Amino acid sequence: MQATALGISNGKGAPQPTLSAAHLADVDRALSTARDSAAPCLLRCEIALGEVDILARYAPLALAAELPFILRRPRGEQTIVAWGPIEIAHGAASSRFASAMEHCSRVRELEMIGCSEQTPLWVGGAAFAESASSRRELFASEAWAGWPDARFWIPRTMLLAGDGDPRVVITTWVRPADQRDAIVTTLVAELAALGRTPAHRHGQAPGMAPRVGRNAWVSLESEDAWAKRVEAACEVIGAGSMEKIVLARATRMKTPRGAVIDPVRTLISLIERHPAATCFAVGNDDGSYFVGATPETLLKVSGGWVETHALAGTAPRGASQREDDDLAAALVASAKNREEHDVVAHALRDRLAAHCTVIEAANEQTPRLVKLTHVQHLETVMRGKLAGDCHILALAAELHPTPAVGGFPGERAAHYLAESEPLARGWYSGPVGVVDAAGEGTLVVAIRSMMLRGDRAWAFAGGGIVATSNPRDEWRETELKLAGITDAVSLELETGEHDSRQASNA
Repeated sequence: MQATALGISNGKGAPQPTLSAAHLADVDRALSTARDSAAPCLLRCEIALGEVDILARYAPLALAAELPFILRRPRGEQTIVAWGPIEIAHGAASSRFASAMEHCSRVRELEMIGCSEQTPLWVGGAAFAESASSRRELFASEAWAGWPDARFWIPRTMLLAGDGDPRVVITTWVRPADQRDAIVTTLVAELAALGRTPAHRHGQAPGMAPRVGRNAWVSLESEDAWAKRVEAACEVIGAGSMEKIVLARATRMKTPRGAVIDPVRTLISLIERHPAATCFAVGNDDGSYFVGATPETLLKVSGGWVETHALAGTAPRGASQREDDDLAAALVASAKNREEHDVVAHALRDRLAAHCTVIEAANEQTPRLVKLTHVQHLETVMRGKLAGDCHILALAAELHPTPAVGGFPGERAAHYLAESEPLARGWYSGPVGVVDAAGEGTLVVAIRSMMLRGDRAWAFAGGGIVATSNPRDEWRETELKLAGITDAVSLELETGEHDSRQASNA
């Protein structure tokens, strides 16, 4: 149940939320339910926050906490800032989606008191593919040390905005043996924590901060090595066994001595630079962060309808309006880019058809243009009416990886990449998002993304290869995509002061 926040200012421009009589009644109901059923139940207390920018105010708090998760959808559609797991669903290898979904479904069978089923409950994501079992040494493998194949969790604290007034949801387990006073004390402590400024160096409010120069980043493979990979993929496609293969590459940066990457300012910079993208930050329990600004939505499931976006075909942005229009027209007219796009759109439609009674494509004959900061893309949006109940993670298992990040046919492309790609993708190009108690939600494709580890960072980008692809053009395309995210990285001294020194490429 949502109640109006009452309390004094916490000194940061936001009122201190407190429990209402309705919330205390929910505590009593949850405790009674747990005792009557002899099973735990979920208690969710939702409290309005008033006028507050939850990103500016609470992102520093989240990124200093255990397992943080931040998601900002474009056009103010939805913003989520969350941390502190009370339940974790893991998945591994090829069954990572099924295992996580099974755990989510078991929790759904228990009683939930306080919020509607449509309020986001789980947050998390999954790797592009199962962890490599090959003995080949892969670029960027050290970036993903300690990251699971899939992990979704129920955050103890979740702040929401965009789909309603800003509010906080505190979630806790209530068990038959619990005492009312202890439950209330836990809830009050979580709300009080919202007024604290973390002692962690990332607790300072985001502001002007130095950026990392592009010359600080070094590619993990040469342009010639990349060209050979593109040529090899073109040969395979030309032989007829595949229509498209998506190749990925990475760059790496190390900060100067005594400086570290500031994940808060880096995330805020991504959000400011990419208003048309979904920006995200996902933390691990080792203090590393996976951040990005993706233009691609894998799935949005709501009210029995599913939406997916076919995003493929790329051109740079122009320096002037006229040049930008000319580049856009050339993109629309490009046979190579249209082929790359159509492979994705047709494959997604075919995969949705198995689960939907009706499929609508608003612009199937002429893909629309999506204009981002450094590049522009062709996009087709499809919606389908689900034939029955279908958990979003079950749909993810069917659609991921799409031909936009893997290739087509999917199984052959996945095998090709597993055998030949010299890069550990980790969670790059995997799904990241939120799931509600009913199994609906939003998952985006985590492209244009980076792994941040203290004084080191890795940035990832890729490109779709078809028979007519040009290796040099594909290199330039990935350079543009990488620049769109690496320009956002900010540094600070380990004492908390901003660092104006240049990062190294060591």
